[in-house]
Amino acid sequence: MNQEDCEHSFVFKGLVYSAASYPLPGSGARQRIYEDAYYCNKCLLNIHNNVRHIGNTYGQALAGSSPK
Repeated sequence: MNQEDCEHSFVFKGLVYSAASYPLPGSGARQRIYEDAYYCNKCLLNIHNNVRHIGNTYGQALAGSSPK
């Protein structure tokens, strides 16, 4: 199915995280960026929204989250 022609039906996939591209001042750590991940159960298009910065890469990732 073509993604442009799809009548999307998004399903929550989970919480994903990545690291900012720049280090925090005075540290080698990077901010950890969390996003909500969704996929369309018809065409499998993936989207991410609700971007937020929580913690840094020196600490543990939030429970239940996975790498982006």
